Amino acid sequence: MTTILGQLELAPGEELLTVEEVAAYLRLVPATVRAKARRGELPGVKVGKGRRQRWRFKRRAIEAVPEQPLDSGRRPDDTPLDTHRGHDNTLGEA
Repeated sequence: MTTILGQLELAPGEELLTVEEVAAYLRLVPATVRAKARRGELPGVKVGKGRRQRWRFKRRAIEAVPEQPLDSGRRPDDTPLDTHRGHDNTLGEA
């Protein structure tokens, strides 16, 4: 059975992410995730009505987003790379 949520078709067991979860995964601030979603740069859909509308994103679609170079929307922390994006957090030394 497929569930249709707004313009988002969900297969059984398919996981949706919140703005905050996407921000943590992509190492962006939540406001940047919302702005990119509004511009169509991140695949997502608004659910709910009126002021209660919230963005939701398919996990699979977000995992497929190519990694982008650091920009002003990135979280300011000391971690060079995000391990759950498949990278090593250590810098290789020659």
